[in-house]
Amino acid sequence: MNQFCEAIPCPVILNSTCVFYEGANLVCSGINTNDTLETVIVKLNQKLCNVSGTSGTSGTSGTSGTTGTSGSSGSSGTSGSSGTSATSGTTGTSGSSGTSGSNGDRYKTSSTTDFTLGYAGTLTVDTGLAYTTGQSIIIVHDINNYQECVTISYNTLTGILVFDTPTFTLGGGAFTSWIVNLDGATGGDGSSGTSGSSGTAGTSGSTGTNGTSGTTGISGSTGSNGTSGTRGSNGTSGTTGTSGSSGTSGTSGSNGSNGTSGTTGTSGSNGSNGTSGINGVSGTSGSNGSSGTSGYDGINGTSGTTGTSGTSGTSGDTGSSGTSGTTGASGTTGSDGTSGTSGTTGTSGTSGANGISSGQIYYFNQSVTQTPLTYKQISKDPTGAVTQTITRTTTGSTPVLVQEFITDADGLGVTVIPPGVQRFHLHFLKNGQGFNTDTFCTIQLANSAGTPYGSILLTNQVLIGWIDNVLPVEVYLDLVTLTSFIIDPTDRMIVKIYVVDQSSGNHPVTWYTEGTQYYSYLVTTLGAVFGSSGTSGSSGTSGATGSSGSAGSSGTSGSDGTSGTSGNTGLPGTSGTSGNTLKSINIISTNTTAGSAANTDYTYLASGTIDVTLPTAVANTNNYYIKNIGSGTVTILTTSSQTIDGSLTAPLPVTYTSLTLVSDQSNWFIV
Repeated sequence: MNQFCEAIPCPVILNSTCVFYEGANLVCSGINTNDTLETVIVKLNQKLCNVSGTSGTSGTSGTSGTTGTSGSSGSSGTSGSSGTSATSGTTGTSGSSGTSGSNGDRYKTSSTTDFTLGYAGTLTVDTGLAYTTGQSIIIVHDINNYQECVTISYNTLTGILVFDTPTFTLGGGAFTSWIVNLDGATGGDGSSGTSGSSGTAGTSGSTGTNGTSGTTGISGSTGSNGTSGTRGSNGTSGTTGTSGSSGTSGTSGSNGSNGTSGTTGTSGSNGSNGTSGINGVSGTSGSNGSSGTSGYDGINGTSGTTGTSGTSGTSGDTGSSGTSGTTGASGTTGSDGTSGTSGTTGTSGTSGANGISSGQIYYFNQSVTQTPLTYKQISKDPTGAVTQTITRTTTGSTPVLVQEFITDADGLGVTVIPPGVQRFHLHFLKNGQGFNTDTFCTIQLANSAGTPYGSILLTNQVLIGWIDNVLPVEVYLDLVTLTSFIIDPTDRMIVKIYVVDQSSGNHPVTWYTEGTQYYSYLVTTLGAVFGSSGTSGSSGTSGATGSSGSAGSSGTSGSDGTSGTSGNTGLPGTSGTSGNTLKSINIISTNTTAGSAANTDYTYLASGTIDVTLPTAVANTNNYYIKNIGSGTVTILTTSSQTIDGSLTAPLPVTYTSLTLVSDQSNWFIV
């Protein structure tokens, strides 16, 4: 029993303010233990009036219902009690307790507790709320980050809300700003509109009319203007949201998160596959046609060995003479015996295959002076001299002449210089591994007097390698000619050898030739030599003719001799051995993967800023020559993380510089 009511005994006809509800709190209607009958009726009336709000989703507009709290200004209706006696006015003050009606939303609250989405936990929220164990709640940071879970416990005095592991989570992360409500309790927000109805508590001011039996108290009902404060319950249109408890189905609205599947649209980035069009670069492999020039290679193809002569067929045995017949009387002469057939001729031996053509080799003979006297000799014949050396010191990027050579005065002896590769084999020794010293050569034609004419042709520029300070290294230089040159047979050839630094350094370098270990020489396309054909096997001898039979009746003719057996067929001549490795010369200006055909040396004359990717070094015995003939940077790359002298790449940033690479079957090395 309410103590206040006991202090003022109830009249025989009970006033609604003296009848109390003693049951459990009723969440949906907002009726709580010890609410007066009048309060209970008002709350029920409000719930009934708001039944029409079935569309719980519109209940979110119920938040505008909080403007209904301005309805509490309806307590100005208590000014209506000014018509009543002051005593009844005090009753109006009980109307101010109507502000507790703002607790109409018993669930919507907020928290600043640091919490990570996706877990069970605890939040500190407002006190005096109506959360009970087992209620489904939603904990929201924003539209993209929230979770739905079940209440474990709530302390109405401390505001400690404990909840279980979420049944649904959207987003993630740790935040310190939260809104907490019943799951789907958008409708719960509407109930906060009922706080506007607490303005109707101002109508309890109308109970002030009880204070006076005077009709003036009726003017106190003017205080019911305070009920116009219930217009603040326009916010209760938010209570339309209370039907929004059906809005809990609104949680299915979380299906809207399916919209995140829209991120599948990022698969549109597959369009980038179009870049595979770069594969078109492989079209440059058409330049492999130039490998036709490899027909000039095949140095030292051995001549086919002469097929051994077929052994002579043995002669057929001579038919034995017929025994003489006894002389008959004038008998007619017997007809001549037929001659024995000739033995068949032995078949000819097959011809040996032609050897592969090769160009002339010219040796750098430093020990022989030519005319004009400024030149040394380059000749098809090596000398027996000991090893010769020349030491020069580079002067930065300015080329330094090592030596100049000219062929003999009797001329080259040919009228055409075929197209192809003129390859230099030179030997150098430098004093340090880190010295970036290169070498290159030039070739120019001269007349019989040694006067040069025509263009100066330039080889590629190659870095001189290094083993140690004692052992020289061999350097390969190439000069590719794409067309034939028509010359006079008495014309001569001038060759000059240079060294140059890649930067501003000044470094000593020694060139070697002659002797037995470090002879420097030049392989040209001049004077191709062909292997001779194998000789034909000799014919087998004919079988001997059988002897004629004896004449006439003198005796029977001797039987014909049997034919001689055919001579044996001559053995085929052995084929000439094949020439040396093929050459593939390619002019490129786009990213290229080098070829990998066996027994082929590849040359790439590259221009522009491009990459040249080497094939795998495993089981690769080819040589690769790569030269920068443009103004960009040519970068040599490897396959499968293999290395070039220990590095993954080898750049050629300077025009006319080049590298020669070989494999140890695992990685690549510059030679």
